[in-house]
Amino acid sequence: MCVLVLLSLGAKQTRAQIYAGKACATEAGGAAGGTGGTSSTSCPQPVYFFDEDPDNKDWTWDFADGQSENPDVRNPQVYFNSPGPRTITLTRADGSTESKSINVGSGPNQPMFNKSTEADTTVCEGSSLTLDPFKGLSSCSNCDYLWFPGGENTPTIDVDVSGCYSVEVFDQTSRCSKTAKINVKFCYKPGSAGGGSGEDWYFGHGAGLTFDVTTIPAKRDYLDENGEIFNNVDRDSLTNSPIQGSSNKMNTDAATAMVYGPNGLAFYTDGKAIYNGNDDEIQYSAGVTPIPDSEASQLLAIVPKNDCVECPHHQYYVFSKDPSNGLVSYSIIDLRYNAPTGEIIKTGIPVAFNVTDKMSVIQTNDGLSYDIYLHNDYDSGFTRMSLDSTGLNATNMSTGMGLDEPADASGYMATNLEGTMMAQGVVIGGENYLDVYLRDPDTGELQGILTVDLGFAAPPEVYGVAFSESSNYVYVTLSGTGQTSHLLQVPIYLGTGAAVEAGIEEIESSTNKRFGALQLGPIGPNSSPNKYMYMAVEGATKLPYIQEPDQDAGAGVNAVSFTGLSNGVNVGGTIGLGLPTIVFDNSDSDGDGVSAQYTGNCFNATTNLNLNELCSPMRNEVEWSFEDGSSMKGTNVNYTFPHTGWNPVKVTVRVFNKSALSKIVNSQILQKIVEQTESACTEVSFEDSVYIKPAPQIAMPDTVYNCIRGGIVTPAPVEPVVTGEGAPFTYLWTTIFDVPVANSGDPILVTPVLSTYKLKVTNSFSCETTDTVSVKPGCLPEVEFPTAFTPQGANPDFEFYNKYLYKPILRIYNRWGEIIYEWRGGDDTAPLQYWNGKTSKGTFVPTGLYPYQLTYYAKDFPWWGKQKKSGAVWVLY
Repeated sequence: MCVLVLLSLGAKQTRAQIYAGKACATEAGGAAGGTGGTSSTSCPQPVYFFDEDPDNKDWTWDFADGQSENPDVRNPQVYFNSPGPRTITLTRADGSTESKSINVGSGPNQPMFNKSTEADTTVCEGSSLTLDPFKGLSSCSNCDYLWFPGGENTPTIDVDVSGCYSVEVFDQTSRCSKTAKINVKFCYKPGSAGGGSGEDWYFGHGAGLTFDVTTIPAKRDYLDENGEIFNNVDRDSLTNSPIQGSSNKMNTDAATAMVYGPNGLAFYTDGKAIYNGNDDEIQYSAGVTPIPDSEASQLLAIVPKNDCVECPHHQYYVFSKDPSNGLVSYSIIDLRYNAPTGEIIKTGIPVAFNVTDKMSVIQTNDGLSYDIYLHNDYDSGFTRMSLDSTGLNATNMSTGMGLDEPADASGYMATNLEGTMMAQGVVIGGENYLDVYLRDPDTGELQGILTVDLGFAAPPEVYGVAFSESSNYVYVTLSGTGQTSHLLQVPIYLGTGAAVEAGIEEIESSTNKRFGALQLGPIGPNSSPNKYMYMAVEGATKLPYIQEPDQDAGAGVNAVSFTGLSNGVNVGGTIGLGLPTIVFDNSDSDGDGVSAQYTGNCFNATTNLNLNELCSPMRNEVEWSFEDGSSMKGTNVNYTFPHTGWNPVKVTVRVFNKSALSKIVNSQILQKIVEQTESACTEVSFEDSVYIKPAPQIAMPDTVYNCIRGGIVTPAPVEPVVTGEGAPFTYLWTTIFDVPVANSGDPILVTPVLSTYKLKVTNSFSCETTDTVSVKPGCLPEVEFPTAFTPQGANPDFEFYNKYLYKPILRIYNRWGEIIYEWRGGDDTAPLQYWNGKTSKGTFVPTGLYPYQLTYYAKDFPWWGKQKKSGAVWVLY
């Protein structure tokens, strides 16, 4: 780790330092050497800088020859192309400057497996494999090694278990490093099932809640035309009612955090210490407190970090906020030390100043990185931090309401299950509000869509916030010391602020209990499809909950069933105001499991069955067996199942070791001879079922356009084409929030309202298919041509009808392709000049068929580019 040096500037008073992370040149050391080597290298890692002056709001950095995609921010990441000393200069908003000296180090030669930084290999079960990252390459004499997952520090290791193995090679002088990984599969040897027996929540002072899950094989969705077989990891979950959790070492009234890996609980923290799943405190080798004594209401999280050429996940970032100065920083747990329990290798790495206690952590669409959202204190902006293979990248976004009261600093920020919506409570002008945002899952950007007056003056202040499973409702708590607490249901699906505010319902209130965080449970109890909504109550020993959070509280006496403190779940400790922030590490389990898919599951139609080669690249012989006694050979077969319902299928796979001849013989003619020299590796069989049932199909455009001109709306009908067995079909048109529209049962939708609509079609077998259509503004071009005209008769002009065109050009051609007439227009309001059948010389053309071509731009859709319409017209006399 680089030593931080702060340079004084003249007589200026000492300012906060510039933090700098480990500095290594992007291409330090060059490519790995050796005959047959490749130029492929590890992912370049930028140097991380951070201005530790909390009052500074403007930055101008000078990185010498360094390059940053976003240089004028508090925390830029910089790439240096060559090693050597650098002086980094920061100019702050007040004109003062700060400098920092760093030394950019060189890395070692690039380690590789099979001449690549990322490799896969398969060997027969019962053997072992030596992993050598410099086999056939230039050696690394001045290097240290660190392997994952075992933490070995030797140049090579021997493995006999399927899994991902990575090595980080360090230059002993600079400590700069490069990595390589290899996935090893022992055929056929399944990896760990993982997942644990359920999910635990730890919070408060030793409080815990266990969701005891048992699983049964899933019955796949009857409507799914494609699905997995033989290796169906999805399960129908059943659970008893939530029960008191196991003992834990949590000791806080505020935020707690947990992270789950493939094998269950990995780590948890109460903001004071970090523990592994065995309740052992994770140590820090430097002997320094790993995290500040956090008192944040929510800002505490443990997030796995992915590295592009290392096995996921050997590092975990622990985010927390220091109550003494408001600095958000992170520590790093590395599982390669004290394997497999891990060690804290870095701490106090700064990431943000001037933010509230609220935090939201969302896994991105790629499944490899995470978006972390913080709300800036006393303004309307969010700080979004993306944790990916290059580290932590922070950006600022301005949206929503500004925060102007101290009460806004505490409380919760919530995300819906899909990661497409966010919400938080704010106090503005002494009133409590709920701010709701849309989140783009691809870009991570936020858009404020709804601000709701909760109808209560502060104090008490809005604290807990949580979405229901469907995202139709947001639940909030209002909490304050010595104030009446309230639990409210907010029906955000109603869309507009006034409608939502009118629909707010109070579920519970208390004059002597302080309500805290809200959180949706992971599963429905007693095989119920509903997830319970739990509420923290400060000082309580039981956790109250809502049983049907997706039911309207105002729809009837029993619409929402609230179980209060007296009958709540016993948690075996004392509850604070917080419930845990939980992140799941969805890295793949080890092993070489079988993977197969089916496509098509309709009765009397062909179903395609495809088995991915087991133990690839070894040769496979695959045989499928069916209920009627028939069998088929090959990895990919087509079969018509004999009846609806569950149809059993069995596959047997025989795997063969590659022959030494296969390396020197590359001929299909000799392939059979080569196969005779192969030895058997393993034979395995798998059984499963495919469900056969009809379902309707919907053909409907993604978008239709309502023409709006002069305040007049001309709706375009949405006419879906529905096919498939099971007629007659029933139709249901709704808004995107599942609210039925007018004439919702009609097959055709005609509406002047611009919005997005859903169509659900149900057949006589109760099978449903859903599709969506957006109704947007725009007038589509209209063009109609006659097929003939009579220049000297009743129809003397070649007139064509057009609307909503821009810059039209009409050309008439003779039979030799020569242009004999051309007209250019401006837009559809310009007068048309019709062709009267004459050439440019003023003479009538003879009777015949004349080609024409019209080019134009769509007036409302110029980005479509130039459009073309061609045809021919008869000239008759």
